[in-house]
Amino acid sequence: MTTTLTRQRHLARERKARQRELASICGRPHRDVVERAIVDALRAFLSRDETSLSRPLDPRAILLHARDALLARSEADADAGRTTAAYNPSEVMDALRCRLLVPPAPRSGIRGVA
Repeated sequence: MTTTLTRQRHLARERKARQRELASICGRPHRDVVERAIVDALRAFLSRDETSLSRPLDPRAILLHARDALLARSEADADAGRTTAAYNPSEVMDALRCRLLVPPAPRSGIRGVA
């Protein structure tokens, strides 16, 4: 690996760390945390009862459930004295919107869902 490439990777890691720190200060949850909240919300809806798999899902209800879970988690962490970022409700909704409602960038060789 060349020194230039090593330096570029180091700078990219530093830039990403600053970006994550700024997002945390603004109250925006990390992408992995958002994804876990979405999966947990979906699991809650699918495991309600025996008819869950035959009923249509309400995407809005799932997003609101994920939002509420993230905000409750943030509040519980604060109440327990853990030094985690306090989530901002508007940043939480924006993170959910960006993760679910913004189409992914096209990748070469991968076809979209028909």
